[in-house]
Amino acid sequence: MSDPISSLGNFQSLSKGSLISNLNELGTQLRDANVRSSAYQFIPTLIQITNESYKNFKETNDPAILLEAFRVFVNLTADNDSNRDFLATLQTDDLSKFWQNIVGSFDLVVDDLLCQRIMLFLPQFIHSTEKLDEFLKFFGHIGLTNGLINYLNYSNDQQFEDIEDMYDHFISILEVLSNASSVIKPNEFYGKDQELAQLLIILQTCSKLLQPFNHPEQEAPEAFGEVLDYLSKLCYNITLLDDSQAFRDSNVHEILLNLLQLLPKDGAENITTIKRRFFSTSGNITSMPSYNNEKDIRLNLSIILSTYDKFESSKSDSYTASAAAIGLGNFIISKENQTVVLNSITDLTEFLILFFNIGFIDLIQYQALHLLSNLTNDRVSYIILTNLTIHERLLQFTKVIIDNSKYYKEVSQIYFKFLKKLIRWGFIESSTQGQLNIYDFVAIWQYLNNNETKSEVSEIYFLLLQGLLKDISLFKDSNLTRDNYSFFGELLRNAITDTNANSNVSITFILEKLKTIGIALQNFIKNNVTPDVLIALIFNQDSELFQTNFLQPLTRFFTNLSDFLKSQNFDDFQSKALLNNSKFVAATSITFLEPFSNSSDSLEVCKTIVSID
Repeated sequence: MSDPISSLGNFQSLSKGSLISNLNELGTQLRDANVRSSAYQFIPTLIQITNESYKNFKETNDPAILLEAFRVFVNLTADNDSNRDFLATLQTDDLSKFWQNIVGSFDLVVDDLLCQRIMLFLPQFIHSTEKLDEFLKFFGHIGLTNGLINYLNYSNDQQFEDIEDMYDHFISILEVLSNASSVIKPNEFYGKDQELAQLLIILQTCSKLLQPFNHPEQEAPEAFGEVLDYLSKLCYNITLLDDSQAFRDSNVHEILLNLLQLLPKDGAENITTIKRRFFSTSGNITSMPSYNNEKDIRLNLSIILSTYDKFESSKSDSYTASAAAIGLGNFIISKENQTVVLNSITDLTEFLILFFNIGFIDLIQYQALHLLSNLTNDRVSYIILTNLTIHERLLQFTKVIIDNSKYYKEVSQIYFKFLKKLIRWGFIESSTQGQLNIYDFVAIWQYLNNNETKSEVSEIYFLLLQGLLKDISLFKDSNLTRDNYSFFGELLRNAITDTNANSNVSITFILEKLKTIGIALQNFIKNNVTPDVLIALIFNQDSELFQTNFLQPLTRFFTNLSDFLKSQNFDDFQSKALLNNSKFVAATSITFLEPFSNSSDSLEVCKTIVSID
């Protein structure tokens, strides 16, 4: 076997042909792991050869030697962290020049073939390594990510023989950038003041790669799943910014919606993950405080309105429609903005029906309820609660979200926020009081009990009880069924069941609980609903049941509340509000319970709370 390492030790004296021949032979020998391990000492010479060849390349535009040199580096760094470690540093002038030349190859793409060869070398720092983060941070430090984005920009303008050829070209560039974006913080990933320009380049790459799918008959290339996985991860990671003024008036959101619409329904096992990331990227952009969501109002509305288009080809994809809804919801940060959106909707009933018929196929798409949470007012809640089609869909939404709430907590939180507003506007602050009946929606309210986050359901039940007590006839109506009374009892028990104030429950929660208990007891007193009436209507005329399910839980709640209050200094507004509300509700409880003969324990603890200073 020839010894190219010895020959290359005097590379300055070799002819071009001999230099290429020896590099070629060395590259072949380096396929052997043992040769790779023993070549460590020769790396400085290889770097000198490469730097010198770059100098000649600038004069001759002939990349032949560099192509062979980078073939050597490809095989030298395969599955060998020691050789990678030696290279991934700027500790010598030669190494600094080496990486400067590589980055420069992408900044000014003089020879695409050379860039393609380098793109066989760079991914070696990603595969089979225990130092992935270290290598990727080094790439970011030397500005290589900016160079690769520039190479993307160049590649976006190139023509390819076919879709397979195009995907093969982009895959290694995107692999390096995608992995780097998982390690390098977004504000360090971009070039200085280049956030928008570089993101647009990446999105242009997305468009180029998805453009063939404008034709339904186009089959996905073999590398489709891998390439789109890299792209979607890259887009998501680099938009994880708290804010950026650069995106304020851009059309990035519109581009992302178009990309979501272009993504084929299949073609890769990971197509759902890919769509989720592009969907979330849109949310990253439109949730930035400085982003101008107002300019996208008509765009977002048109997409939601086209979700039920009779022409399948123009029908909005459910990820696209959900992303549009979230963008619209992100605009509604004030009463004024809510009015702007409502005034932009020609037919509110039609719009709401279409929204509920988007046809969500992925749990994360239910985040679109963020729009309804911010849009809901008296009028919106009335339409939702009186339209039979929407009512049926709302029950379906509830079942899907609650059944999956353990794994999609963010989605359930958004839904609970929406339900609270729906209940508040529909039954508590409604101008159509008496036209809506909480009992008509019992199937929805009771299904919430399957949720693991009991405090969230409790808060909804607080509001439902407050809503029922706004119209006492909904409690004492002679037409009410036993199921109605049973549900009222369920709401009442939720309100008085002990919530230990010393646990992780917030003071805000306890205040809402006290408010609900206070409203209930005040209404009972005002409408002559005595403990005996409760026993008859709610507790099946069983005083023992009243003791077990009402009086004892209420006593436990007040006992724990009393202990908690005694430990407080009441030196802030919230704790003072808690003390005042506790004393008021305790006093109301005394008035309600005094006529009942078996309430001595409850009365005693209530009197203790009233006396706390």
